[in-house]
Amino acid sequence: MKKLFLAGAMLIAAFTSSRAQETVIEKGTPYQVVDAPIKTYFTKGDEMMMVKLKGENMTIQKMNVNSLSQQSFKEYKSFPDGFSYESIREFNKKYFLFFSVWDRPNKKEQLFYQEIDFELGVLKGAPELLIKSDRIEGHFSMFGFQAAKFDALITSDSSKLMFSYKLTPDVRDEKKVPAKYGFIMFDNDFNELWAKE
Repeated sequence: MKKLFLAGAMLIAAFTSSRAQETVIEKGTPYQVVDAPIKTYFTKGDEMMMVKLKGENMTIQKMNVNSLSQQSFKEYKSFPDGFSYESIREFNKKYFLFFSVWDRPNKKEQLFYQEIDFELGVLKGAPELLIKSDRIEGHFSMFGFQAAKFDALITSDSSKLMFSYKLTPDVRDEKKVPAKYGFIMFDNDFNELWAKE
């Protein structure tokens, strides 16, 4: 029985190694690899855009998925003081970086957006202020660090975008003071449709 099992294992190994030798692997042109804790990937046709963030540093890389070659590489290191990444979203066939900034002197939380040009692989224009509110609580991720303060929801037809957030209470006892949330809905041109706290 052991000989039969051994013969079968050898036959499988021989078949597998002969199949592996038939595999052709093509190399693309070498490119700089950027490692970052936040990575987002988007594809359009035969192009892929990789947006990576580490602290306040962001890189946008464009790749051709057929030739495995890098088309562009852009690095950004200048964001407003207090920059905090929120998300990168595809909305209305465009791509946007959302980030928050705590305005300490005025005690206001601010949410900004900036378009990412997929064709060129660069940030487009200047950041635009979208929401200004009182102090907002962040969520904690499974890794233990504070993640997004604003939750984004996009309708299935990409015609509307809603942000929700939890305001930081003056008193930390929710039995005495109920939690307060905010909701703001925008159309696909970032015009505010309605808001409620």
